Amino acid sequence: FVKIEPPAALAWGKKDGATKEKLDLIQVLRIVFGSSSRASVVDHARLPWRCFTLATALRTFDFVCTDDETCLSFVLALSQLCVGSEGNFASRRSFIIKRAKLKLDV
Repeated sequence: FVKIEPPAALAWGKKDGATKEKLDLIQVLRIVFGSSSRASVVDHARLPWRCFTLATALRTFDFVCTDDETCLSFVLALSQLCVGSEGNFASRRSFIIKRAKLKLDV
């Protein structure tokens, strides 16, 4: 599971609901979506429009979503919560355009 916790943290873990890791979103310096995300670069079999990376000063956190709408929801929500981070999407429209371009490149 992956969830956003108040006030601005991302938590994830196994299906039993116990939080395994947590990231304070104020630490996020960059959001990388698509073919430049580490998950997409490492495994070319993954659909790049379902991959994103959150980069902090110390490490990166890579995510692969199971469907397009989940990815859209997470990346847009994170764009709003990670104020000042590079790679933020200002609107749903800008995200959809980027996703369409990624699908055309495959």
